[in-house]
Amino acid sequence: MKKLEFLIILIFGFFSLCFADESLTITTYFPSPYGVYNELQLYAHNPAVTTCDDAHKGTMFYKSTDDQVYVCKGATLGWQAVGGSTPDYDSGWIAETNADHIRTFTHNLNVLPTRIQIWFSPDNPPSSWISPMGVDQMNYPQVYNNYKNPSGITINTTQIILGYYSGVYLFSRYKAPLDGTWYNYSSGYVRVLLWK
Repeated sequence: MKKLEFLIILIFGFFSLCFADESLTITTYFPSPYGVYNELQLYAHNPAVTTCDDAHKGTMFYKSTDDQVYVCKGATLGWQAVGGSTPDYDSGWIAETNADHIRTFTHNLNVLPTRIQIWFSPDNPPSSWISPMGVDQMNYPQVYNNYKNPSGITINTTQIILGYYSGVYLFSRYKAPLDGTWYNYSSGYVRVLLWK
């Protein structure tokens, strides 16, 4: 039995000496500085794992709560959705009338927005349709000063202010499909959307 054990040890020792001179070296970089990928997966997080500041510009993450990819644009602009599909500020639906008044929304974007949308709906939540609202547009058949509410829009890096004039309806629209009917609203709901 001892001779058999010695023979097995001798055989293994011989084979290990035969392969001892060969080596294999693999060098990798993580993350890879360059590459072509068939697929790239971002793990979902909310909030982002990394703080968005000037040192992390270009960092991306997938936000689990709204299924959007965000990129860090530095300390001033912060995280922004890739493609800009999600607004950076959404006021939600606010009850509104055409009485003379000023409505102030505090958006705190800390930059002037690049895109503004103001929507109108006769009810909340909207039951069938919403319409974009404009400023300084002809408001047929009500032609008092030829304005349409909101009659003034002012914006800075933290607020947007809408001015309403009682001399015109809050909103007017021509029914589609066209049936020759104007629908005029003195009250309803307004929603403000802003993008950085």
